[in-house]
Amino acid sequence: MDTLLPDFKFKAPLVQRWSDTDAIGHVNNANYLTYFEEARVAYLEEILHWDWTKWGMLVAKAVIDFKAPLLYQEKAEIYTRIARIGSKSFDIEYAIVVNDTTIKATGTTVMVFFDYAANKSVVIPDDLRALMEKAEKR
Repeated sequence: MDTLLPDFKFKAPLVQRWSDTDAIGHVNNANYLTYFEEARVAYLEEILHWDWTKWGMLVAKAVIDFKAPLLYQEKAEIYTRIARIGSKSFDIEYAIVVNDTTIKATGTTVMVFFDYAANKSVVIPDDLRALMEKAEKR
């Protein structure tokens, strides 16, 4: 993959909507979390073959570091990776990049593995942990 972000093994196109921008063409900062969500879902489904009927999770924390404005119609991609795997949670890191050269924003979400029926956090199953480690070559 690109030398700019060598630890990231997955990237997806960022799809902007007209309504994502303000009057001067900047993407509104609230939309970055939606972009991260779309990238997260793509990563989980394409890389981990996530089974939404079997595995649950929720966002416990989200952090965004804005580096430069993302402008309307800039062709951007979102690099995504699992950076940390704990017992009940894992961190997903993101980087929004334009032209494979300019990082516009980075971020992290802390994801908690969750049993919706029991309404509580649970330990990440060994089979899923193995998929995550394999995907990130750990």
